[in-house]
Amino acid sequence: MGVIVYAGMVIMLVAGFTPVTPLVVIPPVLLALVAGNSLIGGGRSYGRSAMPPSAGSPAPRSPRAPELRRPGEPVRSADEHGEP
Repeated sequence: MGVIVYAGMVIMLVAGFTPVTPLVVIPPVLLALVAGNSLIGGGRSYGRSAMPPSAGSPAPRSPRAPELRRPGEPVRSADEHGEP
């Protein structure tokens, strides 16, 4: 049924009834955007979660990694790190 209505709108556009132009142009553009998103691997599969794993809490820091200061965190001296 929708294809018949769309074909009728295309015929109306060809006949010169220009107010149907957005109704003729927008559906193929939306279809192209959705298809393009699928081609580049967009969307979520059922196996992946919506949030990245580190979104809830920060990952623990490695004891050998250089100590990085987060924004708003006070600067600590070397003797406060607990290293000999």
